[in-house]
Amino acid sequence: MYRLLFIMLVACVAILPAQGAGSGGPCSVNTAESSLDINGSNAASASCGAAATANVSTSLGAGAPHDIGVTSSALTTTPLLDDCIELDLAQTASVWTGGQLSIKPFGLGISSSLSLTFVPPIGEYDLQMAVLDAGDPDGISMSQRAHLSVTDPSLNGALSLGDDDNIQMIGACFTDVNFYGTMYDHCYVGSNGEVTFSQGSSDFTASYGEWASGMPRIGWAADLEPNNYGTISYNGLSDGFRVDYVDVAEWGTGGTGVISYSVEVSATAGASITGMTEDGTWGTTPQCLGASNGSLGTDPGQANFDALFAGGGAGAGAASDMWVDAAGGMITGAGSTYTNILLPTADGSSIVIN
Repeated sequence: MYRLLFIMLVACVAILPAQGAGSGGPCSVNTAESSLDINGSNAASASCGAAATANVSTSLGAGAPHDIGVTSSALTTTPLLDDCIELDLAQTASVWTGGQLSIKPFGLGISSSLSLTFVPPIGEYDLQMAVLDAGDPDGISMSQRAHLSVTDPSLNGALSLGDDDNIQMIGACFTDVNFYGTMYDHCYVGSNGEVTFSQGSSDFTASYGEWASGMPRIGWAADLEPNNYGTISYNGLSDGFRVDYVDVAEWGTGGTGVISYSVEVSATAGASITGMTEDGTWGTTPQCLGASNGSLGTDPGQANFDALFAGGGAGAGAASDMWVDAAGGMITGAGSTYTNILLPTADGSSIVIN
């Protein structure tokens, strides 16, 4: 009975990036019957592009039916009689089938010990092994859950940007993103508030016409002074990236005209500008806010996000349409009346303002 139950449960165990290691203590520990670690530990970290090694062993002998899985979602606990499964069974598949959801969980067999070396992308991973064990109270011996965090220290963190500067984010650890139907293997983070594609921008004068006719871009653009006030940080995600503009100031003000927000382009978020704030001291420096495919897209006319928010916060257009508001100073409502601009499909087909 327990053998059949666990076959049904583990048939869902997957290898996908996880969101976190969870906060509760472990309910399974390594035993002679079922043991697993990553790089010799129950918690390890690695740089993107570097190999990690999962070490597994069992005292039940070569050919002992087993499976290994990794979860991508928030951890859940499925109690067994003397231990538990600590993977989210609804979101998982087998290591042995390359992450497929439909698997045969047992009968593959291993030697008494085995080391599996792999090169995972950026993400959070949780692994656990199960071995069929006739001597166990429930017929299943579970290993400990081991956690692996994969980051890219060469990309992540605060960026050193000069005035009217930009930096290209590219490399083996950059996760390709879809923006307006085009896949990009790089982006450019600008000191003047925008993330661009195809090429960088050092222009300090934000204008609607430039957003309509230039390169694809997203952000809250203006002449900013992050080299002296505030920070700009890049965060590589398992399915895209996020750039945080924190307390950056209007240029030439001595630190007033402070705005903060995050730009994210990812499979999860689509394209978004979130967490927008402003301190109420912005002067007369022009601003542009939103997303555009530039010369590759279509211009339906300037957006009014404050009015759109007042009218319910939802809009629709052609997939190629730009959604850009602009003003000769602070854009009405930005960072005060509304704080988030969401394009769920990373193009112009729909927008949510809240």
